[in-house]
Amino acid sequence: MTNKNRKEYANAFSKLGKWNYTTYFRGQWKITHEYAEKLAMRLMKSRVIKKVFFIIEKDFDPKNNHIHFLLEAEELNREKLSRITKFNRTGIGNIEK
Repeated sequence: MTNKNRKEYANAFSKLGKWNYTTYFRGQWKITHEYAEKLAMRLMKSRVIKKVFFIIEKDFDPKNNHIHFLLEAEELNREKLSRITKFNRTGIGNIEK
């Protein structure tokens, strides 16, 4: 992908929603795509989440990975995300606007 393609992709993607939060989830195991989809579906079933985008990223240790989330949502915090997804709050990264 060229620099121009990246900019076009980012511009088009930014128009898909009013993304206002980003965070990551890191477990002590390798997260499968199926499990990441399950987390995304739990988020989408919540009243406070309007849109979800996620991507799984490899860690330096090939036995582990993590999920980056981009969210369009009402007010969020670590406890609320943990409750919605049933994911341990200590594995949820900073929630940034």
